[in-house]
Amino acid sequence: MGKTYKKHEYEQILEKGVSLLWGSSYFSLKVDAIIDGLGISKGVFYHYFNNKEDFARKSLRKYVDDFQAKIYLYTGNDSIQMPCRLKDYYADCIVSMMKKSDTQVGCLMYNMIQESNSFDDDFRSFLEVEYDKLLKPIVEYVNECKEFGLLSIDMEPIETAYFIHNTFAGSLLQSKLTQSVIPVEIFVDILFNQLKIII
Repeated sequence: MGKTYKKHEYEQILEKGVSLLWGSSYFSLKVDAIIDGLGISKGVFYHYFNNKEDFARKSLRKYVDDFQAKIYLYTGNDSIQMPCRLKDYYADCIVSMMKKSDTQVGCLMYNMIQESNSFDDDFRSFLEVEYDKLLKPIVEYVNECKEFGLLSIDMEPIETAYFIHNTFAGSLLQSKLTQSVIPVEIFVDILFNQLKIII
């Protein structure tokens, strides 16, 4: 009888996989290094993943699912005043970065997108689908704000969500360069205090 694999083992492997992929270039990351980084045998790796690309897809889906869950904790939280929910999320990102002294990882999705010219069409399409999923909670929140007259700009919710998160991702890239949270602080201040996109 073959070995029985448990669900929690797979989930733990995926969590480690996200961290491993987040801190590395996809194309420089070799399967042997992934296996060593995950602390598993080659047999266990190939039980869960067909190859490196399959590992990357499943890890990225885990990242997107976790991102959505965290955003919803803010955008769906009735104890936070509605105009403040998204701002509070990004402000807490700054606090988290400062506590961990972590300005080097950026956004896993954007890290992957930066390498997308070297991916095939199928993988690029996968990235597009996952990116749209990543933005879904923000789109829903912005749409709700629009319905309540809380948007200060005449843009569609999906366009506004793209603008907000793309600007955030850009600030993360600059934080990697400067090794400082200041670019993210500037993003929050300009977007929510100066431009007041959501009022």
